[in-house]
Amino acid sequence: MLRPSLNSSLVILLVVALLAGCNADSTSNTIAPAGTGSTNAGGNTGGAGNGGTGNGGSGNGGNNGGGNNGGGAPVDPILAKMPAGVPDAAKRSLDQRVLPAQSVWPFEDGTSRTSGTGRYFGGAVYWTDFIYDAYGAFAGPPSAQNVTTPNAGSLSYPRVALDAADFPGPDMSTDGYDAASDPYQGNGADIFTLAIARDPDASYWRVDWVTLADPNAPIIAFALDIDNDTNTGTSGQFSAGWADIPNIRTAGVDRIIFISSAGIFLRDIAADTLERIGDTSIDTNSQSFIAKISSADMALPDTAVTVYALSGLHNGSGGFFTNMLALGGLPFSPPVYNLGFRDYDDEPFANNFWMSNSQAQALAQGDISAFALALNPDLLGTDEAEPERLEYSVRWYVSSLGPEQFGRAGIYTGLDAIIHQTAQNSDDISLYAGYYDKLQPYGLWLPDQYSTSEPQPTPMTLVLHSFTQNYMQYRATMPNFHRETCNDLRQSFCLTVLGRGVSGFYEFASGVDLWEAWRDVASRYELDPARTFTSGFSMGALGSQRLMIKYPDVFAAGVILAGAQSDEPGIADQNGNVPGCFGEIQLENLKWNGYYHAAGSLDQLIPITQQRDTVNRMRDLGYQYTFDHYLAEDHVAWVLKDGQYPAFAEATDWLIGASDGGDKAPLGNKLNPGEIIYRFTGNDQHPEFALGADGAWWIDDLKIADDNAAVQGYEPSLSQSGRSCTFTNNFSQTTISAKAGRIHAVSGALPERVISNVLGPAALPDGANPQLRPDQNSSARIQQTGPHIHEFQTWELGDAPAANGLLTLNLQNVASLTVDLNAAAIAPRTDKRIEVTTDSALALTLTGLADGTQLSAQNALYTVTGGVIKVNLTPEGGTPIAIEFP
Repeated sequence: MLRPSLNSSLVILLVVALLAGCNADSTSNTIAPAGTGSTNAGGNTGGAGNGGTGNGGSGNGGNNGGGNNGGGAPVDPILAKMPAGVPDAAKRSLDQRVLPAQSVWPFEDGTSRTSGTGRYFGGAVYWTDFIYDAYGAFAGPPSAQNVTTPNAGSLSYPRVALDAADFPGPDMSTDGYDAASDPYQGNGADIFTLAIARDPDASYWRVDWVTLADPNAPIIAFALDIDNDTNTGTSGQFSAGWADIPNIRTAGVDRIIFISSAGIFLRDIAADTLERIGDTSIDTNSQSFIAKISSADMALPDTAVTVYALSGLHNGSGGFFTNMLALGGLPFSPPVYNLGFRDYDDEPFANNFWMSNSQAQALAQGDISAFALALNPDLLGTDEAEPERLEYSVRWYVSSLGPEQFGRAGIYTGLDAIIHQTAQNSDDISLYAGYYDKLQPYGLWLPDQYSTSEPQPTPMTLVLHSFTQNYMQYRATMPNFHRETCNDLRQSFCLTVLGRGVSGFYEFASGVDLWEAWRDVASRYELDPARTFTSGFSMGALGSQRLMIKYPDVFAAGVILAGAQSDEPGIADQNGNVPGCFGEIQLENLKWNGYYHAAGSLDQLIPITQQRDTVNRMRDLGYQYTFDHYLAEDHVAWVLKDGQYPAFAEATDWLIGASDGGDKAPLGNKLNPGEIIYRFTGNDQHPEFALGADGAWWIDDLKIADDNAAVQGYEPSLSQSGRSCTFTNNFSQTTISAKAGRIHAVSGALPERVISNVLGPAALPDGANPQLRPDQNSSARIQQTGPHIHEFQTWELGDAPAANGLLTLNLQNVASLTVDLNAAAIAPRTDKRIEVTTDSALALTLTGLADGTQLSAQNALYTVTGGVIKVNLTPEGGTPIAIEFP
C-alpha cells in the first residue's frame, strides 16, 4: 500500500490483525521425516498459462553471465536459470555462511536451509529455527519493536546493557539513542541454529544467533528429560515453575545446561545443585556459542533424550534476566524470548506473520512440552538428506550487504525498531531497512508436482508483500490466491521476500534482498528463465509495476492488485526517488508484457481514480491489459476475504488463460523483440547496490544527458493541470527532477507481426467488454467474488513484414547507450544500416560486430576492434544520422 502516516499504518494493521485470524488458511503440510528428503514424485506440469496473443512465447531465456545478452562471458549455471536482463545484484555470488572453528566444533555442517526443520548429519543433529521470531510470551499488545507486522510475543529488547539491580525499563524513545552501543539491536536472543553432538569423551551443545552485537547479551538453556519420565525432575504444577527460569512449568526435566558469556552452568534438578562446569566457546564470526561438556560432568545415555531449548537475556552471572516488567512482560510471564524445535505443525500459518503464535501462547501458559527434540543417540552417526518441504516454507540465505550499505550509521545488525520515526528525518523511507543482519529469511512455495529427483524447469512468480506486511502475508491472510496461483491451478515457484523490512518498496537494500533471494532459489532448484511473472498487493503491486517498468525483459507478465502509477495527489512518489507522474509515463515500457489489474471502488489508500489513470494509460497506448473493477471492495477488508473464498479468482484465471473473455497472460517472456520502447530515469540507477534500470533486451548502459530536462510526453491529469513532472519529497521538502530519458529502437532484422486491430472496451458498455460480473455464466469461483466490471484490450495480429537490415534509434535526453547488434540480428546482415535521431550529444557503443568491420558516421570512419566500437554523434536538429557500413 502507499506510505501512510505511522498512525494510519497502525490502524490498518490492527484491522488486519483482528480480522485475519478467522480468515486465514491454517492447514500445514506434514513434514517429511528429518533426513528423508522425500518429496512427492512425478513430473512438473510446467505451464504458466495459455499465452496471450502477440505477447511472445517461451524458450530458453536464460542469462549467460555477461551483460544483458552475455557478451561471451563464461556461463554461470545459477544465472542461466534466471532471465536475461536481471541487474548485477542477481549476478554476484552469494556470501557463504561463516561456520565455527573446527577446533571447537569438530563436526561437518548439516544446517537445514529451511526454517522449522532439522536433520542428523556429520555426527550431530541440527535444527534451524524461524528468524525474527524472538519476542516471548503473549502479554497484551505487541512489542514496540514489532508494531507493523506484529510478532505474537510482547517482550521488548532494552537499548542499554542490563543491570539487574537498577534497570530503567524498556525505553522506545529516539532521544539520545546511540545505536552503536545497543547490545541487543532489537533482536538479541533470536535462535538461528541449534546443534547437539557427542564423541567418546564429551557432548557438544551449540547455538548460532541471528543477531550477536554483544556476546554478553544472550543466554541459551538446553533442558533435558533424560529418563523420559514426567514424574521425575521438574514439576508441571502451576505453582512450581523452574527455579532458574521462572514461570516455565513443563514437567520431567532432569538437567538444564545454561550457556552464556559467563560460562557453562549445569543444573541437576534431583540434586538441587547448580554448578559452573566450564567456559563457553564464543565465535563472533559465526555468532556461535558452543559448550563442550565432558562425560564426567554429564554423560548422555544411549537411550532417547527429550531436549528443549530456551533463549533469553543474560543477567551477567550465567542466568536469565528475570525482571519481566522491565522487559514489557507480565509478572507471571517467563523470561524466555525464543523456543527451539518448533515445526510447521506446531506453528500453523493462519495469521502467523513470524511463525511465533504457538510459541507466544505456550510461553504465556508456561508449558513448552509441545516443542522438543527427541534426541536419538543412535542416529548421531548417520547422514540424513536435506529436508525438503513441498508447498510453503521459510528459507534463509546470507546476503552480500554489510553495514556500510545501510542508511543509519552505527546500525549494523538486528532490527531497527525506530525505522518510521527516523525516516521522518530522512530523504527516503526506503533507504532505511528494518532488518540489518546478513542472515535474511524469505518465503518460498515449492509446487507439489516438482520432483527434486527429476527436476524440470518450472516458472517463477514473485508474490510481493504490501506496506506493513512481511513474507508471510499471503500464507497468513491471502491463502486462496496464494495456493491457486502457485500450486492448485498452476505449478510455479512463488517467492515472497522480507525486503529488509515492511516498507522498502523493493528499492535499494530491499531490492537487493529480492534479487539475492531469487538467486538463492535458482541455486537450488530448476527455474525456467523464460517463464517469470510478478504479482503483489498494494506496495507489492507498486513494486511489481516498477519491476516490470525497469526490467520488462525479465518478466512475462504482472498481476497488480490495488496499485497505481499516477500523478494524482497521494501517489506522487512510490519509493522516494521516482515522481509518480513519470511512473505513469513509463508504462510505455510494457508493450510486450501481460498486464492484469484489479481495484476496488472504495479503496482508502490507493483511490480508484489513481488506478483508473494507470489502466487508462495502458488503454491509450494501445497495449494489452485486463482490468477488474470491484464495485464494493476497499483496500483492507477485501484482502481478508481471500481467507474464506478466492477473492482474486479473476487474477488467477487470467494467469492460466481461463478468463471467459479470452484475455489471458502470455505463456512466457518476450525474447529479443524487434521493437523496444524504454523510458528510464537516472533515479533508478544505483550502482552502490548493484541495481540499475538502464536498458532491456539488446539495449544497455543508458545514461541521462541532462538531469534537469523537462519530461517529454507528460500530459497532466485534470487535477494536475499545468504541473510539470517533478516530485517534492515529503520528508526533506526538496524537489527531485525526473531525470528522464527515452529510446525507441526498431530492428528490421527482427520483424514483429503487425498489430492489425486493437480490440478494446466499447465506448458504451455492450455487455461483452466491459462486462458486469459475476453472473450465472461465470465459473463457480468467480461467482463467489463481489460484483465487478471486467474490461480488457487485446490485439489481432497480421503477418510480419520481410526482414531487412535497418536499425532505427530515436532518442530523447540520452547521453550514451550500448546496442548489441548480434542480439538485434543486425550484425550478420550484409544490408545493415543504422539511423539515429537524437536531441543530445551521444556516445553510442556497438557490440557484436566482427573485428575489422568498418563504419562511417558524420564524416568519420571507424574500425571495430575487440568486437566493440564507440561512435560519437552530434544531434542534427531532428534529422536522422546515418551510420553506414561501406
